[in-house]
Amino acid sequence: MSANEYLTDASTRHQIMLQRLSGGSFNKLKPILEKLQKDIRARLSNNPTDFQMHRLTALMKDIQALFDAANSEVSKQLNLDLEEFIPYETDFQYRMLGNAVTTELTLPAIEQVVAAVTTAKAELISGGVTKRLTISEMVETLGTKPATIENKIRAGIIEGKSVDQMVRDIMRVANQAHKRDVRTVVRTAFNLAGSQARQAVTNQNLDVISGEKWVSTLDGRTSFVCQGLDGKTFAVGEGRYPPAHMNCRSLRIPLVDQRYAIPGIKGKRSARDESGTVSQISGETTYNSWLKKQSAAFQDEVLGEDRAKLFRGGMNVDKFTDDNGCTLTLAELKSLDSITL
Repeated sequence: MSANEYLTDASTRHQIMLQRLSGGSFNKLKPILEKLQKDIRARLSNNPTDFQMHRLTALMKDIQALFDAANSEVSKQLNLDLEEFIPYETDFQYRMLGNAVTTELTLPAIEQVVAAVTTAKAELISGGVTKRLTISEMVETLGTKPATIENKIRAGIIEGKSVDQMVRDIMRVANQAHKRDVRTVVRTAFNLAGSQARQAVTNQNLDVISGEKWVSTLDGRTSFVCQGLDGKTFAVGEGRYPPAHMNCRSLRIPLVDQRYAIPGIKGKRSARDESGTVSQISGETTYNSWLKKQSAAFQDEVLGEDRAKLFRGGMNVDKFTDDNGCTLTLAELKSLDSITL
C-alpha cells in the first residue's frame, strides 16, 4: 500500500500549491474588478433621478453592460491562465504516477486534455441541488449580480432610502459579493482543470491502475459531502469527481495495481486540528477516523451540535448526505439512525 500512500501524500501537497496558484490567477483579475467598481460608481453618479422606478430600466441596462464587459475580461484572463496550467499539470500528474510504478507510462496528448477541460461539466452541489456546469458556464453565473442590484434599488425606493444609501448598498454588491464570487469561480475552475488532467493520465494508463480514491482535506472547513466521500474507492470512470461544490478542495487519485507498485516508498497525509496545528498522519486515515480523534468541541464546531451527537453515537459522516451528495436534514438523519440501530 506504500505506493498509494505516496500518491495520497504527493497529491495533497500539490493541491495546496494549486490553491495558491488559483489565488495568483485571481490577483491578475483585481484590476478588472477595480475598474468595474469605478465604472459603476461613475454611472450611479451621473443622474440621481435614475433612482426612480420609471427610469430604472435604462440604469440597469447600463449596469448589466458594465458587468458583461468585466466578466468577459475575467473569462479571457482565466482561460489564458488555464491554457498555461493544463500542460504543466498533465505533466506533473504523469511524473507523479511514474514515481509510484515500475513500468513506463503514456503521456496523454495535451490537446485532448485541453478539450476535456473545456467541455467537462462539474457536478456542483448547491443548496440541495446539483448543477452541472462547464468552466465557461461557471463564469456566466457571475452575470446574475445586476439582478441583485436591481432588487436592492427597488427595495430601497420602496423603503424611502436616500440615493447615497442605495449607492452604498450597490457598491457592496459590486465590491464584496462579486469579488468573492469571482474568487470562488477561479478556485473551482482550477480544481476542475486539475481533476481532468489527473483523469486523462489515469485513463491513458489503465493497465497499471486498480481504481481511484477520493481524498478530502482534513480540517474543520471540509463540507459534509467531502467528509463522507473521503477514503471511498471507485472503479475508474464511476461515481462523482471533484469539484463536488464551489470552492471544493478535494481530489480523486489513482490507485496503483500492486503488481506494478514500486516497493518501499511511503507517504503521509496532512491534517489541521482545532488549534490550527498541522501534523502528518497515516495516508490510510479517512476524514471519519480523523474526526473521531478530535475533541467533542471541535466535532460540534465542524458538524453542528445535533449532528455531532449522532456522530459520537456511532453514525459515520458519510450518512450526513444522501446518495447525490446533498445534505440531509436532522429529521432524515435521525430516521436513518433509528433504522441503523
